[in-house]
Amino acid sequence: MSEVIPEIYHVPVFFELMIYSFVAVIGFFGNSLTCFTIVRNKEMHTTVNCYLFALAVSDLMLLVVLFPKNVQNMLTSNTDLDCQLG
Repeated sequence: MSEVIPEIYHVPVFFELMIYSFVAVIGFFGNSLTCFTIVRNKEMHTTVNCYLFALAVSDLMLLVVLFPKNVQNMLTSNTDLDCQLG
């Protein structure tokens, strides 16, 4: 006997996906603006800003590489904790 899952249980996944997407978009634009600002202004080429630039680039790479896989896991209710990208 298989139970039909009511639609109410899918609502939290939708809100979780919306919040996750919002944070990803804000993170993408914020890190992109940080990189753009440091590259464009010569007076911002300091050691601290070089470190911030590296952090922003690494954050952007994580967003671009891992965000689609995390969304796929959220939509398919995959709870595997492994770190496979393929």
